[in-house]
Amino acid sequence: MRKQFYDWTNVEAQTQDLLRQMRNEKFDAVVGLTRGGLTPAVLVSQYLDIPMHAVKVSLRDHVGAEDLEKIKEDIGIDKGKRVLVIDDINDTGATISAIKDVWGTDTVTYAVLINNEASTEDVDYSSMDINKHEENVWQVFPWEDWWQWS
Repeated sequence: MRKQFYDWTNVEAQTQDLLRQMRNEKFDAVVGLTRGGLTPAVLVSQYLDIPMHAVKVSLRDHVGAEDLEKIKEDIGIDKGKRVLVIDDINDTGATISAIKDVWGTDTVTYAVLINNEASTEDVDYSSMDINKHEENVWQVFPWEDWWQWS
């Protein structure tokens, strides 16, 4: 399988693109999905000066998920808090689906750096669209192999 590599400059530019798209939105908190969503979530949290929460919902690497009902309550989503959920890629849609099933979409906004148009789930914002049905390319972010860079 061919790989597409992104460097830190790409990630910063993609995150800035998301921020431009969301410029009229107001959020009470940012949720970064471990592991890929943490870096863009930190950048957005710092820029917007709002709290960030890290949440584990991993269906591929190191499989497992935190208690999304409890986190929903802790963050205040059930009390109307506006939350931005960020991940690096909406690949199959399974991760976004798992969260939407518990948190919904009324006060939760979903953003990704890269959106696979062939995914089973839609997101509200993405910086780049790909279609893995047309070209199955593995997206490699800098935090996935930073130790190999010279």
